Order: sequence, then C-alpha cells, then structure tokens
Amino acid sequence: MQGLSSSQIEQLQQATEDLLATTGFRVQHPELLRLATAAGA
Repeated sequence: MQGLSSSQIEQLQQATEDLLATTGFRVQHPELLRLATAAGA
C-alpha cells in the first residue's frame, strides 16, 4: 500500500475545506455540538 505525497495531502485538505465552506454540514451529536459551540463555531 502506498501513502499520499505531501502535495496530495495538501490538495485533499484544500478540496475538503472548499467543500465544507460551500456546502457545510449538520452536527447532530449533542456533545460535539456543545464542544464546537464552546470553541466559537
């Protein structure tokens, strides 16, 4: 099995951030929601 290169990791991270920024996501787990809210999300 071959791992990802640094460049591939950066591309994946950027694509993930772009997707979350444009699409978003819904938090349904109460504890995760509490932690995210406490962190300013």
